[in-house]
Amino acid sequence: MTTARTPRYCRCGRPLARDNNGARCSACVASDRSQRDTAPEVPTDFWDESIVRDALLDRHMGRVIRAWRTHPHHGRRSIPQDRVASWAGITQAQLSRIENGPPLVHLDRLIQWARVLHIPPARLWFALPTGDTTGRPSHEEDSVKRRNFLATTVETFFVHAYIVPMPDNDAGS
Repeated sequence: MTTARTPRYCRCGRPLARDNNGARCSACVASDRSQRDTAPEVPTDFWDESIVRDALLDRHMGRVIRAWRTHPHHGRRSIPQDRVASWAGITQAQLSRIENGPPLVHLDRLIQWARVLHIPPARLWFALPTGDTTGRPSHEEDSVKRRNFLATTVETFFVHAYIVPMPDNDAGS
């Protein structure tokens, strides 16, 4: 007598083959392989899971990254550290130190990880900058800042060179 198997489905909605022991269909696995340069989008209820929510409440980005990597949404196997590290442009060893070490305190790094993992701003303990999603100034803003810096530097030089009297070396003789 054979037992009836309940059909299993991939997160995309396709039925899984009987011999597929994983949680995703081959099309989703292939799609994930082709998108190695960015983190996949996750559903909104992903952030409500207790382990992710607790990591966010702890204000420890390393724990958030680990909870994100090992979340069951990604399948039976967690996403490897080297893959996640490549999204942020760091090494696997650096990511390991972030996950296991003290909390990140530099705002630029926190913002970078929030953007890499697509963490909703409402879940963060810090504010993301508004406007440009890259967090970098536009070319126009950058050149204006450079011009202002150079103008201030030149003005300071001339004020000190021509207006501020120079000490007289012959005053003591």
